[in-house]
Amino acid sequence: MTDLMAGRVDFIITTGALPFIRSGKVRPLAVAAHQRLPALPDVPTFDEAGVKGFYTDSWYGLVAPANTPRPALEKLNVALNQALRDSELQKQFTEQGSLLVKPMGVDEYWTFVKKQMPTAAEQVRISGAKAD
Repeated sequence: MTDLMAGRVDFIITTGALPFIRSGKVRPLAVAAHQRLPALPDVPTFDEAGVKGFYTDSWYGLVAPANTPRPALEKLNVALNQALRDSELQKQFTEQGSLLVKPMGVDEYWTFVKKQMPTAAEQVRISGAKAD
């Protein structure tokens, strides 16, 4: 973001740019989501801007060490989901550019993560990134 604002790079794809957009320090060209963001309703998706099939929808989850006892995972999950259902927190997510807050159970989340892995692996393969 610093390099973009200083003119050292022409564009970036990033999360967390909303404060810089709102302050007028950067101008959004497109969002890398399947649909327009409620926080940026006038900014097209990449599809709408002519770059078909470019999506980098973000998702976040709470994880714990592999040997965490199931009762502790369930307790954390209940507390997290309770917080995520709070209307004020959901409003904050929306205002920051999130499309959807979806509370999940422990097993549902793990199933979701495993489903995402092939797509992520393909994105890494296409990028040519290598682990050091």
